[in-house]
Amino acid sequence: DQPRSRGLGDVYKRQVDALQGKKRSDSSEEFLVEKKNPLTQPPDYDVLPVPVGQEQEQFNEENESEIKKMEEHAANDQMPISNKAFFHIALANAKEKQKDFGEAWVHFQKGNDLRREEEVYDSVQTQVTHDDLIEVFDEELIKSKKGKGCQSQAPIFIVGLPRSGSTLIEQILASHSQVEGTKELPDLSLLTRKLTRSRPQGIKYPKAAKDMTDEELIEFGESYLTTTKKYRSNKHYFIDKMPNNFAHIGFLKMILPNAKIINAKRNPLDSCISSYKQLFYKGQSWSYDLFEIGEY
Repeated sequence: DQPRSRGLGDVYKRQVDALQGKKRSDSSEEFLVEKKNPLTQPPDYDVLPVPVGQEQEQFNEENESEIKKMEEHAANDQMPISNKAFFHIALANAKEKQKDFGEAWVHFQKGNDLRREEEVYDSVQTQVTHDDLIEVFDEELIKSKKGKGCQSQAPIFIVGLPRSGSTLIEQILASHSQVEGTKELPDLSLLTRKLTRSRPQGIKYPKAAKDMTDEELIEFGESYLTTTKKYRSNKHYFIDKMPNNFAHIGFLKMILPNAKIINAKRNPLDSCISSYKQLFYKGQSWSYDLFEIGEY
């Protein structure tokens, strides 16, 4: 089923509802916000409001009035940074809909710059980590551990850059009666931290994976199946669509050798610009600066 269409007025109301601490839900998504002072504390979202740019709507005088109100909120110096970022991105999508692309880009940049101020991200450390992953999970290690982990065939992983079509792939697969869609699960990443904690100080993932015993490989694979039970029922297969799991494919093949892995691919420029236009609930800290997006 396709989500119902939401107009500019609805999106603006969602932003204001969030600032006023109201609860709201609909058939396609939900966000919950604790009661807070709208000018001193930002809202806590489970899922961020859908940007205006996803709507199909003709602009009229009412729309223009709502845009003006959002512009006032975005210019309010007393507004918390995180809230101002929401309004700038909403305005960017509205301006894009009006084909005012120059003004739209100004708001995309302002919204992302504000969000980046609140993110902790080190692109150099990301590069070092990925180099370590490539070095550790080489062909020799993967071959030496082949077939030694948990033998379950239940998990299906969809990986890749965000905004690359993973949700559509999940919807197609989950239309099968024996496949269950879940969401972007953190469990595989949490297992890598568990592995680090199980080793002497100074030995961290991914290097900690090099000396995993056959028993540990089974244990970690079974642990993943156990912790993900709360997201699924009794279907034969289930989907984990956390895109960042691409970094852990080597580890995944060691602990769950029979798991299916689908790499969602899209033109990198399309994926990157789409990520830049999206305010994620959390994570994806690299996506709020164009230079860091390119590096990633």
